[in-house]
Amino acid sequence: MRVWLLPLALLAGASACTTDPDEPIATSEGPFYTRSGGSFDKLSLTPTDGAGIIESEAALGAALEAAGVKSRFRAFVEDKNGVCGLGAKRQNATVLAIEALSDSPTFAPGTYTQKQSPAPGQVDLSITKLDATCGSDQQDYGTESGTVTITSVTATIVTGTFDVTLMGGAGTLSGSFNVPLCPSLRSESCDP
Repeated sequence: MRVWLLPLALLAGASACTTDPDEPIATSEGPFYTRSGGSFDKLSLTPTDGAGIIESEAALGAALEAAGVKSRFRAFVEDKNGVCGLGAKRQNATVLAIEALSDSPTFAPGTYTQKQSPAPGQVDLSITKLDATCGSDQQDYGTESGTVTITSVTATIVTGTFDVTLMGGAGTLSGSFNVPLCPSLRSESCDP
């Protein structure tokens, strides 16, 4: 049972980030999210924005620290603009979310495997349709098995690929992501 990605932990403050639609990300590494295969057909995501954050041990909370997690990467790709500045939980948004856990204080590239409880080397990927109160309204598809490979981590961007089987017979999903990093990212409050 996937319980450690949603609801999302509260992170303080908004910050300047280059995910505004008038300021597309300055990279030749590709779009925020590319679906390259799979049989998942329950939700469609036409990404207009994406953002990620790397958090150190001090920001993780007691449960993750107790599990030996020393850093975490979280990414959100949505069909709404302003993820970095306005927040990652938006009314009526479709959201692809990734959370990868590491036992290193410095989050680094590597292959992370889907598991059912939080521990270093594990990852969770979900695709969710939020309603007007930011509830999932029964349209929340978490990962049953699979991997997410982080291919590059820089000071400004994280790239990777995913190949997962979704829970409840929802099918498979594979593709790639390319998200700019934000200094902080609100992910608890429900924003318009």
